[in-house]
Amino acid sequence: MQLAANEADGSVKQLILIAPSPPSTETISTKEKERMLKMPDRREAEKTIAKITKKPLKDDQYALAVQNQLDVDNTTRQWWFLEGIEHSIVNIVKSLHLPITVLASEDDPAIAADVIKKKVISVFGQSKLITTRHAGHLLPMEESGWVAERIRSIVSHPSTNIASGTIKI
Repeated sequence: MQLAANEADGSVKQLILIAPSPPSTETISTKEKERMLKMPDRREAEKTIAKITKKPLKDDQYALAVQNQLDVDNTTRQWWFLEGIEHSIVNIVKSLHLPITVLASEDDPAIAADVIKKKVISVFGQSKLITTRHAGHLLPMEESGWVAERIRSIVSHPSTNIASGTIKI
């Protein structure tokens, strides 16, 4: 979101966000922050993947998801959980005047659907929320076909993606 807002030259024509964190601050319990700060630790990474997914991942997807957790630079992880989640970019991204489509799961255990509606969709004037069910936070892995179909539809019919609203699929 911030990268798109930083491109003042208008080169970004459309934005598709998949299970995004809100541009405002995030609420994460102290206990969860402490757990996440223990990484890189394989057991904690595996717990994270188990907590944020609803559907089983293929072996290669699971390995990649765990490895991604382990690969995050420790300085970056520390900054995110100790400071970054308290940093709002709402005023920066409000300047985005382009079609924004958000793909999310109503069953996402990491970022609840009501948070997406209240803290993401409500920030943008030209936004559309498209939701699915029975998937978690790793939508591109859990519902790769669904995500691919939505993106294909969005980019091939950009004029139909300008209206605001929610579509449940």
